[in-house]
Amino acid sequence: MNKSTTSPEPFDFVSHDLVEDELRAGLTDRILYEKRPAKAPDGSAVDGLYNAWITLNNPAQFNAYTTDMVKGMILALRAASNARDVVAVVVTGAGTRRSAPVAIPRNMPNTTPAGPRNTASTCGFSTTWSARS
Repeated sequence: MNKSTTSPEPFDFVSHDLVEDELRAGLTDRILYEKRPAKAPDGSAVDGLYNAWITLNNPAQFNAYTTDMVKGMILALRAASNARDVVAVVVTGAGTRRSAPVAIPRNMPNTTPAGPRNTASTCGFSTTWSARS
């Protein structure tokens, strides 16, 4: 750039995604990624800005993570982080039950030395955070 020029030279943005969208979507059907329009305080859609929604789609096991889901989650978070039009990430679970952080074996005893196991209330989570500051 010339010192007398005030405008920067044009450049192309380079994708830093680890894989293409089609490959990420085909990795597992247990992680769903979609961009929904961001909304202004009055409820109207903001042109060109989106919220990335990542859905854990394993309701039969209370949306517990599997190895493929962890891989899919990493790629989905990376895609949201790299998307210049995404302003927030929402992680949610499919179905009506609370989420468990890991798969719970069916043959696991329902009691611990401290008393009965209550996985429904201790393993649930709901997280929302901003992809960018």
